[in-house]
Amino acid sequence: RKPEHLEPAVASLRQLGRPALAGALAANAPGSLASIKRLCRADELAGLARALEAEGEAQTDAFLSPEFQRRLAAFLARSARDQGAR
Repeated sequence: RKPEHLEPAVASLRQLGRPALAGALAANAPGSLASIKRLCRADELAGLARALEAEGEAQTDAFLSPEFQRRLAAFLARSARDQGAR
């Protein structure tokens, strides 16, 4: 059962349709999507400890990626601009 607070998000994703949703995911975060696919297919992740370790490694890789650094810099620039507008 899905948590109730996720229902609006799930409903809006369903309206997109699978091809559009897949395209949007692939276009916006290809590195993250590859990590998600790898983790979903990793049958060798037998225990919770190994799964958490793999997730931590994937997040570290994502944080160190040029894509994340570029998006973070853009976010920080927008935030600074917004703070200056106040």
